[in-house]
Amino acid sequence: MVIQQCSLHECFKMRKHTEGPEIDLVRKFVNSLCEHNTHSSRKTKDIVFLEPHIDSGYPDIVVARYDDSVLDNWVEDRCALTDIDLRILSYFMQQNRGLYLEEITHVLGFDEKELSASLALLSDCHLVKRNGKRWRSEKKSSFLGIHKLVAIEAKMSDTACALTQAFRNTRFASHSYALLGSQNPVSRTKDLYRKFGVGIFAGDNFEEIVKPEAHRLPGCYVTLQFNEWIAAKMISSADNI
Repeated sequence: MVIQQCSLHECFKMRKHTEGPEIDLVRKFVNSLCEHNTHSSRKTKDIVFLEPHIDSGYPDIVVARYDDSVLDNWVEDRCALTDIDLRILSYFMQQNRGLYLEEITHVLGFDEKELSASLALLSDCHLVKRNGKRWRSEKKSSFLGIHKLVAIEAKMSDTACALTQAFRNTRFASHSYALLGSQNPVSRTKDLYRKFGVGIFAGDNFEEIVKPEAHRLPGCYVTLQFNEWIAAKMISSADNI
């Protein structure tokens, strides 16, 4: 198992860390995660993002479990994909059926020229395919290397705020947690987190106090953003060897 901490800076914006108890908690958790995974025999890689910039803000920690075998199908054009392209791809994956061009423009609100250009790029990247007049996504196993995407929000004491932020992350993550500074959250807090499907890490050993609900990937286009950031970085690293 390989864990890369903050190794993808050139791929996306990350917020400058604010020193204090919460960032100290984050660092201790990530160090513990690194130590744990050093002895793992899994073939997949765990890649750690600290405060990556996504459309809804800066989640404190995002851990992606990634299988780089999908890079066998990589094409350089994927470096040119925009958020709009990934939104379109995400919509195709959610529908899981062939869609007419007119149907897509009506639902997503893009004009036909803009949509046609995105579909052409996605097709060149082997992410969508056309059958007659209908378009659909390729099998996600051919390009989605992320098997698990864990989002974690750290709070020393404000459990309500942590829950709000962590629940927001369920839109793109397969598992969402709050990392709390308390040793053992009260039963009312744990019950509330379970109700919203959000997990809790707490205590000196970062025990999983509450298990989160698992969500299918991709949750939305943000999941695909992480996928492309990782893939682009891995390809770049391989080219530099």
